[in-house]
Amino acid sequence: MSRPDFRIGKKAGIDFQISKIAKVLLGRSAELGLVEQLVDEVRAGRALLVTGPPGIGKTALLEHAVGQATPETRVLRAAGVENEAEMPYSALHLLLRPVLGEIDELPDPQADALRGAFGMAATDAVDPLLAGFAVLTLLSGLAAERPLLCLVDDGHCVDLATVEVVRFVARRLADEPIGILFAAREDDGRVRSTTGLPRLHLTGLAPDAAEALLGRAAPHLPRHLREPLGPGRHRGDLPPPDQRRPADTEHAGRPPGARHRGGRQPRRRA
Repeated sequence: MSRPDFRIGKKAGIDFQISKIAKVLLGRSAELGLVEQLVDEVRAGRALLVTGPPGIGKTALLEHAVGQATPETRVLRAAGVENEAEMPYSALHLLLRPVLGEIDELPDPQADALRGAFGMAATDAVDPLLAGFAVLTLLSGLAAERPLLCLVDDGHCVDLATVEVVRFVARRLADEPIGILFAAREDDGRVRSTTGLPRLHLTGLAPDAAEALLGRAAPHLPRHLREPLGPGRHRGDLPPPDQRRPADTEHAGRPPGARHRGGRQPRRRA
């Protein structure tokens, strides 16, 4: 399966406009464009893995996708929970909970696999392949009625069984009107289970965007405190001696009160 072609700008006569959330996500025009393109082309079947460190904006991009979805689009959402990360298919159950009634429409072997995975029927073991096909069939049936957008957040807390099912389905979307967005930390082992999916990796903001964001959050902060910090400054360290201003080094080592104007020594009284 070839990777979808994600390009910023105009495609098929559509000019991707960044909506009002762009006013919040400063410096993310390219990333917003990719997400908007996925949502706009959901009828062709699209999947995207969003990675990045904690707090970089992955959840905000998923929220943006929801805001871009048309009213006719059905949205299924789930987020990993830390204390359920070792429970197989727990996140998948959260994702499919609103449509569990559709399991009865599946072929018997697939229906039995999902019922077993969700504890709805007794089973010795769940066949991962059957579970994957069951979810693909279930989502395809839902998407035949109207476009479907599936969002999975906090991937570092999603159980591995669910991750495998998401990858299985995402690699078989073909022309199904289904979009999948999966967000995870890039240093988490579960990301390796999504190998082969198109990936959007989030990094830090450009200096101008970072300064604009800080100016918005703390408009009264003195400008010299808003300037980009040099190496080591984020830890509160002083710059190396050779980088200090002359005024800093001129009085280095003098006792308190020894500084004076003009560099002249104070007179001593006779």
